[in-house]
Amino acid sequence: IDAAVLAVGGWHDPYRDTVLRLVEHLSGDGGAPVRGLIGPWSHQYPDRGLPPGPAIGFLQETLRWWDHWLKDADTGVMDDPLLRAWISESHPPATVYTELPGRWVGETSWPSPAIRTTAYALPGDAPVEVASPQHTGVDAGRFFPFGNDADLPPDQREEDGRSVSFDSAPLTERVEILGRPRVRLRLTSQARRGQVIARVCDVAPDGSSTLVTRGVLNLAARHGRDHPVEWAPGTTEDVAFDLNGIGHAFPPGHRIRLSLSSAYWPWIWPQPDGDGWTVHPSHSAMDLPVRDASGDSTRPAIAFAAPEQSQPLAVEYPEPPESETPRPERRVIRDVATADWTLEVDPRYG
Repeated sequence: IDAAVLAVGGWHDPYRDTVLRLVEHLSGDGGAPVRGLIGPWSHQYPDRGLPPGPAIGFLQETLRWWDHWLKDADTGVMDDPLLRAWISESHPPATVYTELPGRWVGETSWPSPAIRTTAYALPGDAPVEVASPQHTGVDAGRFFPFGNDADLPPDQREEDGRSVSFDSAPLTERVEILGRPRVRLRLTSQARRGQVIARVCDVAPDGSSTLVTRGVLNLAARHGRDHPVEWAPGTTEDVAFDLNGIGHAFPPGHRIRLSLSSAYWPWIWPQPDGDGWTVHPSHSAMDLPVRDASGDSTRPAIAFAAPEQSQPLAVEYPEPPESETPRPERRVIRDVATADWTLEVDPRYG
């Protein structure tokens, strides 16, 4: 890449990790001019003001970038930190936020010297079998959140109950993370195929569980996505994989939960004969990118202009007939007699 790159993403968009990779690999010697911006947004432009907010003056940001590189105007874009990122404060789950609580931080290099990897050992000594029901994942939320009321994952307590969960002790101090967590697991599997889904949740004193980030490993790809290797049934191996990047702050009194499951429908297609596996907690851990925020007070504050937009096109939306009930965005149907679960998703977004 030779062109100057302004990489923009949202923590609730599946593409956010691309921003972290670009700022890391383009900012070295001989790399292209690059700046990264990750906010709390979904799969929408940052000036739209759709949940979760807040919105920023994104058009002004892009204009600053283009005026600098296309008109040689001194707009100060290269004086901005290499990465500007949003740190979400702890918040209840299943809440539609137009102003998500949090703040902006800036990192002048990536990986940042302010971030250290902190290992959290999984409690327990005895191996634990993980065999999740196939409807695990029904509370995953929309894969591409577009800013609708039902897009983001609801309270994860039921999802945690369909998984095997490991909790930290109640935190005695604030823990702020920025980057990609990683899990290291020792597994035994009786099947040739399978998958591991790991979720990190913020558990409040009242028991509510807010999804922070998650990641998936296809066990056949444990040696690389370009090198599929089936598992030898009955054997034990160590595996490791990264979760999606995130900026989040766990407050004192809360617990950090790692939940492991072997299914995650409808995000992940079930594996043939992948009925689960056994995890060995005493040989497993979760690595969190813990950020030292003590130096923030000496750094320049990061601020954005208010959103500006052109006049929208005149569009008329016909009212549906009175006999036609609007379809819910997401509806879960559980047939208790047959144990069938159905997830109906509004198809308006493809």
